[in-house]
Amino acid sequence: MAEMVRLSIINEVKESEVFSILADETKDVKKKEQMSFVLRYYYRGAVKESFLHFESTESLDAASLADKIIQMLEKYGLEYRENLVGQAYDGASVMSGRNTGVQARVKEVAKQAFYIHCNAHCLNLVLVDTVKAIPDVECFFSIVQKLYNFMSGSYVHSKWLAKQTQMYDGAVRELQKLSDTRWACRYQACKTILERLPAIIIVLEEISDEKKGDRSVEAKGLLAQFDLTFVALLVTLAKVFGEAKCLSDALQAPSLDLGLAVDLVYALVQTLEQLRTEDSFSVLWRNIISLAEKCNIQIEPAPKRKKRLSTKLDGHAVMSHIGCRPEQQQEGSFRANLFYPIIDHMLAEMNRRFSNINCQLMRGIQGLNPSNDLFCDEVVLSPLASIYRCNMDDVKTELHQLKR
Repeated sequence: MAEMVRLSIINEVKESEVFSILADETKDVKKKEQMSFVLRYYYRGAVKESFLHFESTESLDAASLADKIIQMLEKYGLEYRENLVGQAYDGASVMSGRNTGVQARVKEVAKQAFYIHCNAHCLNLVLVDTVKAIPDVECFFSIVQKLYNFMSGSYVHSKWLAKQTQMYDGAVRELQKLSDTRWACRYQACKTILERLPAIIIVLEEISDEKKGDRSVEAKGLLAQFDLTFVALLVTLAKVFGEAKCLSDALQAPSLDLGLAVDLVYALVQTLEQLRTEDSFSVLWRNIISLAEKCNIQIEPAPKRKKRLSTKLDGHAVMSHIGCRPEQQQEGSFRANLFYPIIDHMLAEMNRRFSNINCQLMRGIQGLNPSNDLFCDEVVLSPLASIYRCNMDDVKTELHQLKR
């Protein structure tokens, strides 16, 4: 029966002619590596993605995996050299490597098999790399997760719900658990804490005053983390991750408009560049100070202990201490050490992961859609035409006639 299903799928693929392949590997319950194969093709008015089968893999190097894919295509009699137009894998270097990765090896024999890495996953990796690059941001999310764990306990959770009912109108909010795979969803976790921070602090203060062993100690420990830096990171990351969430939702929409997706990628880059200006940061800092004052969080840093001069300098006029630096204000320190690095890392990752080639091709596909404003646009379609080794002189003439 399985072979009958496969035969039906193969016949559909052959009838549609061109197709793409999606592959991924994972361990089964016996810890044995398995590679899954899925074919994507257009058949009788609909795009289909049909699972073909699992294949055991003894070796996970790029050469072995590429050979497995090619053997599978040959086994089912699929004309991959001319008709394989796309390959989609994860972003692991063994799969995506430009020179010796699986996608590069497959492209050597199937010249039109363009490699696509899921754009929503690319955005996820932008956020992952940004957080990992800045230790204070990584610590911030650790605190957020610890807060979720603490507030989820049955005793604390009942107090949390009751305090919200007392302080706010409308439905109560639940704190969100952080996901390791969907980083754009961390925006909702930040947003909930941002809007309910006064209530969170009051609940923690009440529990710490109860002096009930570990629970009170843990509440005091969380309260100690709520300083001006925490508030500043909360406001900043809620803003930045909120902008990324809009793009993430669009990239995962069932009926994704590829041209719109590219525009949204460029729009996020422009938004981040605008956010990096002095005026934007000034507005953000005012919001940070406002929230800190609302939560009774200390804004001015605690005064440092005055340094004592060495007795060897008695009778001398000391103009400045060795190694002494002027104290930076909280605003300037946060802007230089955290705010700018967050924005800069995001911009660098966006430009690296959303390559111009991918974006040009997505716009090129939209250039073949009659309902799109870019329909038959020569500049937009040129990168796409070059992949299929089209004669550009003929293409220009044909586009002019097709549009008419």
